[in-house]
Amino acid sequence: DAGGLSDSLALFDIEVVDVLSIEGTSVNSLRIYPTLVGNYIMVTGLKQKSVYSIYDITGAIVGNADILETGVINTVYLPSGFYFLCINDKNIFKFIKK
Repeated sequence: DAGGLSDSLALFDIEVVDVLSIEGTSVNSLRIYPTLVGNYIMVTGLKQKSVYSIYDITGAIVGNADILETGVINTVYLPSGFYFLCINDKNIFKFIKK
């Protein structure tokens, strides 16, 4: 940090289950899960082709594309960090890429 302090943590896994709701949108049917292969996120509950965007902690878009009903999002291009995944401009999930 700016004060010159630092700390290190042992590696750990995070299960993403928290969902934020915007303007009363029901998100009970959508869930995201890390896959066994670390560079992918699985989205369940999609009923049709959708659009997703990934934002970094500063709010900058770092990825966006269509997502099919199979619900696989490739994050191989993302460096480690904290991100927000937005699906159809309504459903927002937070995740950490190791």
